[in-house]
Amino acid sequence: MSLTRAEVVAWAAEQYGPAHAERRVGDAGFAFWVNTQEDAVIEGRAPAVYGGVSVVVLGRTGEFWYVGSHPDHIGLYDATTERQLRRGLGRRDGRIKPATTSRDAVSRAEVVAWTAAQHGPAHAEGRVGDSGFAFWVNTQDDAVIEGRMPATAGAVSVVVLKRTGEYWFAGSHPDHLALRAATGERELRAGLGRPAGSLAQQQKKRRRGFFRH
Repeated sequence: MSLTRAEVVAWAAEQYGPAHAERRVGDAGFAFWVNTQEDAVIEGRAPAVYGGVSVVVLGRTGEFWYVGSHPDHIGLYDATTERQLRRGLGRRDGRIKPATTSRDAVSRAEVVAWTAAQHGPAHAEGRVGDSGFAFWVNTQDDAVIEGRMPATAGAVSVVVLKRTGEYWFAGSHPDHLALRAATGERELRAGLGRPAGSLAQQQKKRRRGFFRH
């Protein structure tokens, strides 16, 4: 089974933190490139570290290599085939094992990364709750999450359906509050109607491009 981008994003979140996991992963078609620079570099607050390492992950097998700034490596950023990578990099440095049970359109790591982009990285991990078939995202201010301010009445949550990546805004209406106890997709759709958007579709638009050091 081939490795999916969601699995690479989840791996990147574990290795380098969830704040920019989504932005770190570029899709080259046959492989994924992972930017390992510090968060401050990705946020534009610091210059890129010369000689930093990227990780290239082969989609077909999950094998990965560390690629640096050596002249022999630079040309590999333009590789278009598995053969070119193997010839230029030799023995792999590791392997990410593909998941065998999940067919969800979005992973928790991707929702955390999306949340960090929308509401800041400070509490992105803690904002995302898992109800089994969907993720619920707390959109309250950082001060509320940190306990420095009371919760804002009527604040909106975001609920993301795992299977499709569709999301809705759920407020404090009694009908919406009851949906926190929902156990399936049908209840969610019946209570919230048409989705506000699709996280999976947003991700597809960003999947091209490479992250180079």
